[in-house]
Amino acid sequence: MRTQLLMLIAAIGLVGSATAAAADSTQSATWTQRKLLGFSPPPNYAPGVGYASNSQFISCDEIIDRVQFILVQLGARPDDIAVDQRDCRRGQSTVRSVDVKFSVLAPADTPANPAAGASVEAHWQTIELGGADVGLGDCAFLRYVTLKVLPLFATRNVKLISPDVCAKVGVGLRAEVLKAPQVQAASR
Repeated sequence: MRTQLLMLIAAIGLVGSATAAAADSTQSATWTQRKLLGFSPPPNYAPGVGYASNSQFISCDEIIDRVQFILVQLGARPDDIAVDQRDCRRGQSTVRSVDVKFSVLAPADTPANPAAGASVEAHWQTIELGGADVGLGDCAFLRYVTLKVLPLFATRNVKLISPDVCAKVGVGLRAEVLKAPQVQAASR
């Protein structure tokens, strides 16, 4: 079993090395506004250490902390994240969610993103997020992020990581994302 786990980690490392080489390419991009509606932990979410033990009662502040962390890691412009928490704070509902407006880099001059602003030189960067990242919790949460949040970003080489592999190696999300140089440097 230990040998299989080490082989799996080595295989992921080799994929990461190949992706890192491809991720060095630059891309002309423009900032584009996105909306994330109804962000909340999935029903089977188990919060990380230091957070509420029951996901039904995760606080609005915890949801906001998590979504802001995720967005910045994926390349959103940090000073442009606006969280609408009205639905989260309303009533005593066990399902809490927030809506978020933010800007991401999108490749310039594509049919989906005609040049609408000044172009910036962006870089493709490989990101990996695991359950240990700022108490993100378990693999179910990272799968939720992969399916709900990641499509709002310019990505390539997205790896859907199975819950079994995530539990063994601690990585639940892997993709190349388009980041501005200052955002790339700030996330290191």
